[in-house]
Amino acid sequence: MMANVGFNGTHQKIVFDVTDRFYQLGTARQKVMATQSALDAAKTVEQAAQARFDNGLATKPELLQAQQQSAQSNFDLQASLGAESDARVALIESIGLLPTVTLKVADLPEKSHLNAQSEDSVGELTMKTEFSRVAPSGSNNPSQNRRVWSRSRGLAALVALIGILIFVVRPLSHR
Repeated sequence: MMANVGFNGTHQKIVFDVTDRFYQLGTARQKVMATQSALDAAKTVEQAAQARFDNGLATKPELLQAQQQSAQSNFDLQASLGAESDARVALIESIGLLPTVTLKVADLPEKSHLNAQSEDSVGELTMKTEFSRVAPSGSNNPSQNRRVWSRSRGLAALVALIGILIFVVRPLSHR
């Protein structure tokens, strides 16, 4: 029984690590998009300041300030690109692959198209189903209930990870 607990714990840790790194990569990607947008805006402001300066409507400090903002935005973009690369490598390593492997990861959708009834995660639904199937609700044996719950949590975490991967990989195949 202790070996089973260790086995479930190891699987839960792997599932957690992969899922955590997947969401860290998603966060890093969003930051890259935000900093790219900020750089585009800063370049537009710099171009406008340059045009106003060329027409005698802006001062040199205004132009320099716009150039400084553009340079800072470019620096922020490069930093966020580095963070995205680090997050990608961390995800690949948590899966157990070499960092040199090219992995194409889909972006998460902004809003789910699922209806309100399916708002529960795959893991929660699996846990509820597995727990009710193995241990009837009227079970009076607490140790049996704990064993079933522990086994169900490991299974639910694994199914949740598979659900995430299927949900993420499916949009890639439709592109």
